[in-house]
Amino acid sequence: MADNKKVCFITCVHNEDIYKETLLYINNLNVLEGYQIETLCFRNAENIAKAYNKAMRDSDAKYKVYIHEDVFITNKNFIKDFINIFEKYENIGMIGVVGSKKIPVNGIWSESTDKYGKVYDSHTGKMQLLQLHEVENECVSVKAIDGLIMITQYDITWREDIFDGQHFHDISQCVEFSKSGYDIAIPKQNEPWCIHDCGIVTINNNYEHYKKLFLDHYLTEYSPKYNKEKNKKIRFVVLSPECANHYLIKDYGMIPYVMHKYFGYDSRIAAYKGENLPYLYKEVKGLKIDYIGKYADGSNFWHDTNINGYSYLAQNAKKIDILQIYWLIPRTFNWIKIYKYINPKGKVYLKLDENVRIKNKNFDKIFNKTNINILNQCDLISVETKELYEYINKNWSLKVAYIPNGFFAYDYENRMDVKYEEKENIICTVGRIGNNLKATEILMEAFKIASTHIPNWTLKIIGSIEKGFETYIENFFKESPNLKDKIIFTGKIIDRERLKKEYDKSKIFCLTSRSESFCIALAEAISSGCYIISSNIVSANDITDNQKYGDIFEIDNIEQLSQLLIHACHNETKLKRVCNEVQNYAYEKFSWVKICAKIDKLL
Repeated sequence: MADNKKVCFITCVHNEDIYKETLLYINNLNVLEGYQIETLCFRNAENIAKAYNKAMRDSDAKYKVYIHEDVFITNKNFIKDFINIFEKYENIGMIGVVGSKKIPVNGIWSESTDKYGKVYDSHTGKMQLLQLHEVENECVSVKAIDGLIMITQYDITWREDIFDGQHFHDISQCVEFSKSGYDIAIPKQNEPWCIHDCGIVTINNNYEHYKKLFLDHYLTEYSPKYNKEKNKKIRFVVLSPECANHYLIKDYGMIPYVMHKYFGYDSRIAAYKGENLPYLYKEVKGLKIDYIGKYADGSNFWHDTNINGYSYLAQNAKKIDILQIYWLIPRTFNWIKIYKYINPKGKVYLKLDENVRIKNKNFDKIFNKTNINILNQCDLISVETKELYEYINKNWSLKVAYIPNGFFAYDYENRMDVKYEEKENIICTVGRIGNNLKATEILMEAFKIASTHIPNWTLKIIGSIEKGFETYIENFFKESPNLKDKIIFTGKIIDRERLKKEYDKSKIFCLTSRSESFCIALAEAISSGCYIISSNIVSANDITDNQKYGDIFEIDNIEQLSQLLIHACHNETKLKRVCNEVQNYAYEKFSWVKICAKIDKLL
């Protein structure tokens, strides 16, 4: 019979020195009067689930704490806190410190879109607070918790028969508790209950093996994104014949990639063969390419993409469950017609990718009865900005959703915030330098005016320089040679990690575009805590939350921009506040995972 006043701490040990430190923290915990503490360890255990089962049999403690050897419990009232929850909520069978409301279709809880809890963690090589969604009440019910610490009040057998190694035994146990009718919870932690000093984790080859075992065994119990009758994933195809490498880290590539990685779709981009696409092998690894044949005569770009895309759909429409296409142009209407004719049960997602040009009266000609009927065959139509969302729904006979673009990140969920103290006095911009629509010369001229007032600041211009703009740069420095050391041209940065570091170092991001649908660089900048100074493009208010996190100036207004630069650079308090707050705003509003969760729901 279980001893209701006994707590057993169970650990698999591979490093004695680390375990000694773990025991120091355990032995320093406050123990409730009348309670006993027991510790069990299993050295060099290869089958963790088997070791945990043995501990479960060997100990008569009602409360068992399965804890990694590198976890240090810092909450001195740890025992009292978890026992209070168990006594108050008898149906809660297990507690953890971080976890997720849902188990993603890939079986990896940390890639869920709805995670809770907090812990100090060093998996990036640097000890930092891993802060997920805050638990508002005493605790929150979840489907999965991390195996770093798993606290139970009931004994459920660990599946050592399936998970006989060191991976997926923990999330398997979560499913087993749920199957047995028990709830799993994350408590409210005013301060993290523990430190997980795991360091950079190297995943061995057996990880994928156990992942497959987990998916094969539990898949149908929690994954609605599989066609169970045909035992296949939903095929999601973005038709973009002109796709280039840089498209892959924009919406063209990020939507299908995130739909694949986080939501279990079989995602592809249909594009011409021949383009070098290095981002496929790291940044969007797992995203597939369907190659489109070239059947048109090559005389006209848009005509060719229309014909070649049409031919691709004629051959493949039946295989595509969801087709995503872009823009209100002639090929879009043709593609919708052929796809729906061949596959009437298939779904079409039309992403408008539009700017203020749609307010032009000439644009209304598109909306004749025939085209409206075609567009109404779409299952989802979206636009990227709130202003155009409101305009379209007021003026067009279409139902359009507001779905913004997002920013690229290697890991959306285990984010590590940029500290203001790590930033430098840098104003940066990213884009096609010298392109007429980007108006780089406006930024340079404004910085020239402002530079005498902000002598300790540097302007960093990142991107490929368009032909013809070199002459402007040369003449600019002839007139202002004192700025040669103050304005730095980096050239195009393809390496995403290097580009992220440039955002991280910059305090201010400045955009001078004359026209944009949604500038992804703005979203990337706020994810790194940059203060925004932007021209009055249609997405500027969305990105700055109506100028809460930045300033907006009239397009081409050099004097106004120069004054905004001066004021921002002199307001250290505001820059620091925005750095801390805008990163939360970016991850809340412009994380591709959250954006795609909305797309997934609407489809």
